[in-house]
Amino acid sequence: QSGATLMVDLRSWFRDPTVDAARELVPLDDRSRIGVSCEAWPVADRLRAWMPDLHVVYSVRSRQQLDRYLVGRHNGSLPETAISVRHTLLTSARQMQELQQVAGRVSAWTVDDIDRAIELVEWGVDALISNQLHVLNSL
Repeated sequence: QSGATLMVDLRSWFRDPTVDAARELVPLDDRSRIGVSCEAWPVADRLRAWMPDLHVVYSVRSRQQLDRYLVGRHNGSLPETAISVRHTLLTSARQMQELQQVAGRVSAWTVDDIDRAIELVEWGVDALISNQLHVLNSL
């Protein structure tokens, strides 16, 4: 529907996927409804440099990564970059607001429980990622 964006979760466990991703995305006339979440932040930075119009986010999988992001934002070593956070790391509306102040946008993944999705929406999350369409349709 009108608010939906296709999010590609770009994994880089075995090799750098940046060139392959760019090869697929560059030819598209309109990338406004496509986002790429990157677990390897240098990959995200390269994609953003190559395609400034692409919605690129850092994927945050652990408390340590979240802390590293916050330290990097506060000391100026990381640019403002939207983050996609494992939903279990999000603990309060206040934390959500603080994250949005440093990241701009905060999305939560993978939210497959309706009650948790509603809670995160009430806290002000900018986007939800789910494997279950009924969760998204309930919002």
